[in-house]
Amino acid sequence: MNNFVVHSAELSPSVAVIHIEGFFSGSAGESLAGTARALLTKGFTKLILEFSLCKIITSPGLAHLLQILMEAIDDFKGEIIFSGLDRQKTLLMDMTGILPMADTAANLEEAKKKLLG
Repeated sequence: MNNFVVHSAELSPSVAVIHIEGFFSGSAGESLAGTARALLTKGFTKLILEFSLCKIITSPGLAHLLQILMEAIDDFKGEIIFSGLDRQKTLLMDMTGILPMADTAANLEEAKKKLLG
């Protein structure tokens, strides 16, 4: 079951949003990692990862997410905000130690306000 879509949009010279839709598995994580790295390399050091249309997150997907977070923070001195997390995804990311490393927003508009002012 690899039904997923990962796409991005540039919001400002340093801020971009990456939408994660569908089933977030290992292959979706690889796609997200490639998209995030490309944006970080171009100078988009503030990323919003938008999960409102993400159905489920698997362990391999979480591993890629943790790797992206660490690269963004350590290698690019970047910042990541998760938006659109439901209760289950919030608990999962909190239990795995991902959430203390990133900020959250209830929705995309709130995340934009946090990063764009």
